This record gives sequence, C-alpha cells and structure tokens, in this order.
Amino acid sequence: MSLSAVLVFGGSALSGCALSGGGPGSQADGLQQVLDSGVLVAGTKYDAVVWGSVPQGKSEPEGFDIDVVHELARRLGVRAETKPVTSANRIANLTTSKVDILAASMVHTRERDKAIDFTVDYFEESMKLLVLDKSPYQRIEDLEGKKIVVAQGSIQETLVPRICSTCQVLSVSKWTDTMQSLLARQADAIFATRGTVEGSQEALAKSGTVTRVIGPDDLLPLPYSIGVRQGDSTLRDAINRELMAMQDDGTYARFVRKWWGDHDFALATWPEK
Repeated sequence: MSLSAVLVFGGSALSGCALSGGGPGSQADGLQQVLDSGVLVAGTKYDAVVWGSVPQGKSEPEGFDIDVVHELARRLGVRAETKPVTSANRIANLTTSKVDILAASMVHTRERDKAIDFTVDYFEESMKLLVLDKSPYQRIEDLEGKKIVVAQGSIQETLVPRICSTCQVLSVSKWTDTMQSLLARQADAIFATRGTVEGSQEALAKSGTVTRVIGPDDLLPLPYSIGVRQGDSTLRDAINRELMAMQDDGTYARFVRKWWGDHDFALATWPEK
C-alpha cells in the first residue's frame, strides 16, 4: 500500500550526561530498571491492523510497533514483552507501571503530554475513511449527518467534527468492533489512520466484504510517538538513541517498507557529535 504522508523524525546521539538522570524530583531511572529486569515491557495494540494485531491462527501480535519494540529491546540487550492495551486504557497502563513504554499507534498531543512524556516522533500518517462498496458515499461530504465509528479513546474521536461537523460519532472499545459496526450497518464509515483503514479493507476482503477507502491523501497528517512515564528521561533518551541508530543502519526503513509499502518519507536524525 502507498502512503503519501511524510515521516519526520528528530533526535540525537545522546551523551553520557544525558543518560545520567533527570535531576531533582525526577522519577526512578527507568532505563536501569529495564536493564536490571532484563525485560522491556511494552504496551501495544493487539487489534490494530498494521500497527499491532494477532493474525488468525496465531497467538502473538505482529505489526510495525511490534517489530520496533523487539528491535529496541535487542539493541538494549534485553528481552521484549508486549502487553495488550487499547486507546482508552494505554496511558493508565503506563502511569501505573504495568508497562515500561507505549508503542501503541499513539499520536503525540499537547494534552497527552501533560500526563506522560514522549520520544521523538517516529511516524507520521494521514487519516482515511472506510465505507461499504455498495454504499452511496464517494466523498467525505456525502457523510453529512451520518454515523462514523472510531476506537474509544483515540484521537479520531476529537477529529471527526473537523472533517464532518454534522456527523455522529460511535465509539467502540476494540478495533475489531469498528468493522463489526460497519458490517452491521450500525455505522456508515470507519475513521482511522490510512494504514489501519487499508489493512482493515484487506481483512474484510478475505471474508468476502468489499469496501472502499475515501478521503484525500493529505487528510489530517499527525505525528506518532512512543510514550514513557513523565520524567523518565533516561529511558526516553535511550529509546531516542536506538531509534536513530535504526534509521542510520537501514533497519527502520526496512520496517516501514514491510508494513507500509511505498511510503514516501524523510527520516531525519541529529548529528552524532
């Protein structure tokens, strides 16, 4: 699948003093805790196609975020462990220390930044809508007054009024419920990231349901980041450093091609010294 969003990524190789701690009032050293335990516990999606989902017949999740987490853990010299989170509960799982990080298709917003810290942006993607092929909807304007289904707690809940002021919002707890809502005619369209929408289209096609993707290619491009606990600068900096190393050696571009196909992006890093 081809995406037109531009992936912009900033960061720097961090000096030893940057990894030495966060000063007065900072939290415990999250990086050292991960190294001591030998495990990087990541909250990830288990039902978001492309980002992280469990394929039929398998027990473990696969996806872009999953690959990134396992590669981060390998570079840190620890084992990766993923735990399922949803858009609604992911931040609570992080702040209560059920997970060390969140790699869960999460948009970096100023409001969320009040509760947790974020790494450098590691992806940017635009939005799309998915409708049944037999529906009359060809453009977003055709959905005026109709019902759009989104994942509960997702950024899309707040974005619907920006693309359709008269549309109703149906929020569901699991991503798979968005597809069920569309099939049951409880909603007229699914609203999500382009990759998730196109992945859902492929999944529905396997069950014999034909759908269409609508919306312009540059619809509301947004930055995605990995979440860490507020004040956990050592772990955040270490993740930033390893993400940038992944870009430098081509690993990150390989993951992007694997899950997003012909994605036109420019991945920037800071100078090493």
